[in-house]
Amino acid sequence: MKSSLYLHLVILSFHLLLLLHFTINKVRALDTNNNTDRQALLSFRLQISDPQNLLSGWTNHISTSHCTWFGVSCTTDHNHRVNSIHLPGLGLSGTLSPHLSNLSSLQKLNLSRNNFYGQIPIELGRLFLLTHFILAENSITGAIPASLSQCQNLRVISLGFNKLTGHLPPELGALPRLQVLDASGNNLTGVVPPTFGNLSALTVLSLDSNNLSGPPRRQSRQPPPPTSAPTPPCKAPLCPAPPPR
Repeated sequence: MKSSLYLHLVILSFHLLLLLHFTINKVRALDTNNNTDRQALLSFRLQISDPQNLLSGWTNHISTSHCTWFGVSCTTDHNHRVNSIHLPGLGLSGTLSPHLSNLSSLQKLNLSRNNFYGQIPIELGRLFLLTHFILAENSITGAIPASLSQCQNLRVISLGFNKLTGHLPPELGALPRLQVLDASGNNLTGVVPPTFGNLSALTVLSLDSNNLSGPPRRQSRQPPPPTSAPTPPCKAPLCPAPPPR
């Protein structure tokens, strides 16, 4: 009897140790993800100036959660990952930090109507959950990175009225959910890629005020027109009488 009770206690202790180990590892993973998001935001903050001091709360003090920082939103589940940065029209200036690519749960990035300059980091192509990429009305230079085509959930790309140069990446034609593509008011050259005709979800394509040529060609999804069937030979007495000579 005593040996059986002892065996049950050993088994129960083993299960409790496993549960404790799993819980500790899960907490560590959450802390790691949260710290990664926090450090990515701080790296972004270090590269910009904030004339209105609206980002003064973006500090490394552990007492405040980065999910409460101005312009930052996080997921509502227990993970509390950053899923949105919304900072339009604040007079911010600086370059875009490649560390933003570490925000692996980011869905919306809106930095429009500011004074950002420099190039779009190619690392942002690692934001696989990104749906809205809005940098309109800044002073962004360089080319549109083809790596954005890896963000397969993109619905809105708004890059209008910057100083972008180079060609439109044909790889963007592989974005199945893209609804809005605005690159107007830049210095883009070349032709509109034929692959843009594959953007079946696209509702807005704005490329005015560039040096582009050629409209985007869409692949036809209409079935070919039916061919006329040959008229079957008539049989007497239904055949019309031949015309008189």
